[in-house]
Formats: sequence, C-alpha cells, structure tokens
Amino acid sequence: MELKSDMSRGNLIEDINKRANAGKWCKRLYCTTCAARDLRAALEEHSSGEIIESLKALDDDFIAGNFDLFLFSVVIASKRSSPEDTLCMLGATPAASFLKLAIDHHAAGIERSQRYAERNSPEALETLRLAKKTRQLTATQPHRDLKNAEKDKKRQVIEMLSSTPKTSLIEVISRSDFEVPLRAIGGMVFDRVLEQIRKDEVSPDDKYKIRSLAIAHGGHWKKLESLLFRFVCE
Repeated sequence: MELKSDMSRGNLIEDINKRANAGKWCKRLYCTTCAARDLRAALEEHSSGEIIESLKALDDDFIAGNFDLFLFSVVIASKRSSPEDTLCMLGATPAASFLKLAIDHHAAGIERSQRYAERNSPEALETLRLAKKTRQLTATQPHRDLKNAEKDKKRQVIEMLSSTPKTSLIEVISRSDFEVPLRAIGGMVFDRVLEQIRKDEVSPDDKYKIRSLAIAHGGHWKKLESLLFRFVCE
C-alpha cells in the first residue's frame, strides 16, 4: 500500500494537469497563439525518465480525457530519442496502447500526404492532362474524320448508304472499301441500325460484324454495340 501511495504522489503529469486547470493554462497541442508554453515549461522541468514513469501510472480514463497533455508528455519525454523508444519503455500499460494508436495514426497521415503529393506533382498532373486530352481526341475522332473527308466523296457515300436496304446495310459496310473512314460512317447510319436493334431485326452475323466494327473503329460503332448488348439483356 505504501508503494501505491508513493506512485500516486510521484505522478507529476496528474499534478501538472491540476496546476494547468487551476491556472487556466492552454493545453491545446496545436495552439498557434501561445503554443501552450506554460504547460510545456512545466513538463520540461522534469527528466524524460520521470515523465515516462508518470506516463506508466496513468489510467485509460485520464489519458482519454487529457489526450493533448498525454501527447505533450510523450513529446517532451522523447526529445532525446523517439516516440518509438518511449513506446518500448512504457511496457504493457494503457499509455503504451494510446501511444501505439497515435504513432500508427501519424504514420497513416504521412502516407496519405505522400500519396496526395505524388498525385498532385507536376508530373502526375501533366500525365492526367495528357490522358484527358487523349480521351477527348478519341471521342471527337469520328467528327474530325468526317469533317476532313472530301465533300464529293462524303456525299457519294451518304447517297450509297441511303439507298442501301436496312437488311443489307451492315454487310455492305463491312465488305466495302469506302473513301470515308469507317469510324465516321457509324454516325451516318446510327439511327437506321439502332432502329433495327430495337426491332430485333439484326441477324447473328450482323451482330458479330457490329462488334468487329466497334473493336476496330470505336465511336458510334462502340455505342451501337453497347445498345445491342443492352437490348439483348432486356
């Protein structure tokens, strides 16, 4: 019993906490006004060994209710070593459990900051910009192909496709060598092929050809392939 009394009287952290409350000292860990100078000064009057022994005697309730003071104490105790060294010296105490959680939380924060810095570095942002530009170019490629095609050739292809029966439209497109890129032709026949898809008038062979056109040319063909799959599932 005498040993317990000595430990109680020797718990300088609880004593400093009482003095801080009585004097209305700032106990905020990240205070940007006074930096909790009174509390820091009171802790720095003691050696690391004394603070660590006092940390060992703290219970869960005290630490949870005075967590900033607990962290101040750990920082002062670890001034000549590290929080990891302090953790080893705390042994199997409540203070060790709280400190382990704090160290893990701090490490996770550093990792998040590093990932954020990597994602927002000039190199990473330039890569994202180029990827976005590539996606935009790919999405607008059919329109640019169509715009760049010669007007006479484009008109001829449009007239030929308009006069082609719907039932043989995909077959004609698949086997013909057009002057206009096939990527652009998808937009010319999109509505007619979509109508066939909705009415389930697309043959298995034409479905295969639409998928091939989607793989090779993307654009409207890719959209038609998606709609074809959607209508099949429905």
